[in-house]
Amino acid sequence: MTTWDRFLEFPWQTDHPCLDESDLAIHPAPEYASSEVLVAALYRRIGMSDLKERDVPILGRELMRRLEAHKRPEDASLGAEAWSRVLQGAVQSPKLPNQSQKRFLQLTPLVPEAARVSGSARLSGQPWSPGNLIERMVMMGSPSRADADALWQELFDALSVNSSDDVWARWLEGELVAWRPDDAQWALVPIKDSSWPSSFHNEKPPESYPARQFCRDLVAVLRVKDQMTRRQWITLLESVLRIGAAAHVLWLCEVNCLGWTYVRSAMRGGEAPPTIYPKRISYFRYGTAALDRAKETVARYLDARMNINAVLWGLEKLGRHSKYPSQRKMAGKHYGQQSISTRLR
Repeated sequence: MTTWDRFLEFPWQTDHPCLDESDLAIHPAPEYASSEVLVAALYRRIGMSDLKERDVPILGRELMRRLEAHKRPEDASLGAEAWSRVLQGAVQSPKLPNQSQKRFLQLTPLVPEAARVSGSARLSGQPWSPGNLIERMVMMGSPSRADADALWQELFDALSVNSSDDVWARWLEGELVAWRPDDAQWALVPIKDSSWPSSFHNEKPPESYPARQFCRDLVAVLRVKDQMTRRQWITLLESVLRIGAAAHVLWLCEVNCLGWTYVRSAMRGGEAPPTIYPKRISYFRYGTAALDRAKETVARYLDARMNINAVLWGLEKLGRHSKYPSQRKMAGKHYGQQSISTRLR
């Protein structure tokens, strides 16, 4: 079966590498995630290199079994019964309506160790990692790699529990560590070198876009941590992550829609639009139905993605091969928007 035939058979599972490896592709593909899941996944991405998303529910169930067996660790300050009341009372987070009958830990991500046993996007299978999406936003929203690394480090420092945090946060983190069965560490996991969006930054991105605003907002949130309790600060961080992530994904959807407009214009021999970036960004206007606008944007993105894939796979079938983004990076070459339209013509 040729790649073209595979695309016709499984159109949603066969993205062309030129699209899939693009800096403006939506990676990772987002699924449903609450603001608490965003924070928990960020903890795991930035400081728990040894932990996979699929292992989180397993570790949560193991902790519940130790509590039921009344296996109190030597370093723990509370017994199993008292600690169980804390986990299922003071730091418990409401479950979704369809999860109310399921038995698992659902904790508010006040401290890093809470994310080791709670807060995965799904309870089984291979959950997606919203933490990777936040990392991507930091990379795309920072002016340079050095700025991204500095912000990532500052974010890790703020998420860590230290002497500047309130007594409740320090005690909770220490107790969760005491009940942890292994010697897992909390240490900075650097931004991946292979994921840096060099083409996006080299082609002079717009002055204002959601990822850039998110980084600015994140800096402001980090600055006020010492003026709040841990719970207040985490709540503020949750809101910034939720709004920033949703706006970033919708912006990428619009970019891909405009990209399809660009490709279609080039195929017809018409004049290409001046840019593939939206001129106006307004996703959450006060008093409007945000969900309706989001559904419409996502629907248009799916249509654009299908059409772009059809063009790219069709060109490949005709023998018009183009170097994939990973191959162009290896060759040290730079391809702008004008070269794309030239190849399509």
